[in-house]
Amino acid sequence: MIATIERMTEAAFIRNGRSYGAAAAAEFLRRKWRHSEPAVGSAEDFIGKVASFSSTTGQPYLIRFSDGREIACSIFLRTELGNLRKKEP
Repeated sequence: MIATIERMTEAAFIRNGRSYGAAAAAEFLRRKWRHSEPAVGSAEDFIGKVASFSSTTGQPYLIRFSDGREIACSIFLRTELGNLRKKEP
């Protein structure tokens, strides 16, 4: 999931109203995941507990694409997870 964010060099990760590039977003999510690791047992847990919202402000994380379109990070990652599961044998 983090690698997906990290590869999105044309998109911005919006956290608490501030825009971050792909590398910074990935590093932030890795740190937050390490801090929350005992509570994260699955990809769904990661999305729901780490990659959905700020634990400080409660604001949802967003992804802003180069065309200006924005989507909640949780929705984007759940869609990506669903696509990965469809590819499994």
